[in-house]
Amino acid sequence: MPLGTPHQFQPPTKLIEYMMAGMVAINNKIPAVDGFLIDNVNGILFGESEEEIADGLRRSLDLLAPGNAKPYKELIANAQKAVRDRDWQQIVDQHLIPVYRELNGDET
Repeated sequence: MPLGTPHQFQPPTKLIEYMMAGMVAINNKIPAVDGFLIDNVNGILFGESEEEIADGLRRSLDLLAPGNAKPYKELIANAQKAVRDRDWQQIVDQHLIPVYRELNGDET
C-alpha cells in the first residue's frame, strides 16, 4: 500500500481474510495494518524501499523452507487468533442480528 494515499488508512479486509485462511500475511508498515500484524509474530511487515520489500518477501518465503514448519505453524496460529473476532459469523451474530432485532422491536 502506498504511503501518502487514502489506501494507507483503508481497513485491511483482504489481509484479515488471508490471516483467517492460514496464509502468511505480508504487508508494508501503514496505519491501516497497525494492530493487525506484528512482525514475525503473526505476519511479516516491511518498509517502503525495494530492499525492505525484498527482505519481507524473502522472510515470508523462508517460512515455507524445509525445517521451518514450527515457526510457520506458530505464525499462522497467532494470525488466526489475532483476527478471530472478525469472522463473518461472529460479526453477524454479535452485531448485525442484534441491530436487526432492535429495529424490529424483537427482544429475544
